[in-house]
Amino acid sequence: MFEFVQKISFNLENETATGYAFVSNEHPFFWDHFEKHPVLPATIAIEIGAQIAGPLGEELHAFRYSEQKLALLAMVQSVKLHRPVLLPANLDIQVETKRFEKNYFEARMNVYCNEEKVLNGSIVFSLQDYRNDWAVAIQNRNVRLKQWQNG
Repeated sequence: MFEFVQKISFNLENETATGYAFVSNEHPFFWDHFEKHPVLPATIAIEIGAQIAGPLGEELHAFRYSEQKLALLAMVQSVKLHRPVLLPANLDIQVETKRFEKNYFEARMNVYCNEEKVLNGSIVFSLQDYRNDWAVAIQNRNVRLKQWQNG
C-alpha cells in the first residue's frame, strides 16, 4: 500500500473532497524513476487521486442511502499529465463527483504541486457491498481514513 495521503476532508453537500499528500524521494519504488532526479510516475499520482475520490464516494453513498459500500477503482478515463513532478513533492488534490449512482460513481480529479496543476482526469468507481472476508481490510481502511481526517 502506498501511504502518501496525509490529510482528507469532505464536503458532502457539494460532493467534493480535498486532500494533501507528501511523496518522498526516499522510497525504493522511485529509485528507477530516476536515480539522481526522482520523478513521480503518473500512475502513482492517479492512485493518490483515487485514494481521495474512493472515500468521497463511500461517504457520499452513506450520506445519501444510509448504508456502507466499498469503492473499488474500476476505470481511469482521459487523464492528462501536464508536467513531471520532481520529488520530494507536496501534492494538493481536489475531487468532485461528476455522476453518482447507487452502484457506481465518476469523479473528476485535479492534482496540484506548488499551486500548479500537474494532473487531471476522470476516474470511475464501482460501489460494492461489504463482504465478511474483507473485514480486516475495511478496519484498516477506517483507521487510515480517520488518521487522514485528523491530518
